[in-house]
Amino acid sequence: RTEGRMEGFRSLSVDPEDSEWMSGIELLGGHDQLLQVLESAVASNPANDELIGELGDLYAKKGDVVRALDMYRRALSIDPEDDEWQQKVRAFGQ
Repeated sequence: RTEGRMEGFRSLSVDPEDSEWMSGIELLGGHDQLLQVLESAVASNPANDELIGELGDLYAKKGDVVRALDMYRRALSIDPEDDEWQQKVRAFGQ
């Protein structure tokens, strides 16, 4: 059954521009599987600030503030005009 879920995760992670898949993956398998998918997606798309920010959000949900802030800073360095990353860096950086 887990293999079926992972296959679904892989197919969902194909479209890094669609952040709505994140909540679907959480429902299917939880944060640990989602973490694997997002880390792999970020490794494959290192200039995608949206994926990096999603990974930051997941780290924040898991209570890993240091990694969350690192991802938000990374996303902000790619897209310095993005208000979301600016706000999250301010919020987590204090």
